[in-house]
Amino acid sequence: MTKKTVLFICRQNVGRSQMAEGFMRARLGGGSDTLVLSAAFEDIESARQKYDDHPHPQVIEVMKEKGVDISGQHITQLTEDLLKQAMVVIVLVKEEELPDYTEPYKSKIRFFPVDDPAKGSNVTVPQLDMARLRLARDSIEYMVAGIRTRTH
Repeated sequence: MTKKTVLFICRQNVGRSQMAEGFMRARLGGGSDTLVLSAAFEDIESARQKYDDHPHPQVIEVMKEKGVDISGQHITQLTEDLLKQAMVVIVLVKEEELPDYTEPYKSKIRFFPVDDPAKGSNVTVPQLDMARLRLARDSIEYMVAGIRTRTH
């Protein structure tokens, strides 16, 4: 049997989409017939270098507060193959921010914009405002709880 794929995307795949992937995997548990992925629509090379190909360290920290370990997840570049594979694509930015190349897949795209917790950070490895990061995390947790799959 082919697994259904849920794909979460944001700009760099170091925060919001990684949290959504982690919450969805935790919610579904092992043995699910749903594959959960996340990806970035911007170039990810600098993010991979900054964060050693993993989510932002503070994102990992706030997810652990919820009992979800995302430290093993990796930064992934959005590709047309991922868009084709996905049953549903959940975008964590505003619709106008999404690149034009996603247009052919608009029937499977759902928007749940969440403010970027790193917005305004301009250092090599930004230190995020923890209150802002927790607010984003909690919004994403709420959104993921509302996603319907055949197994739930």
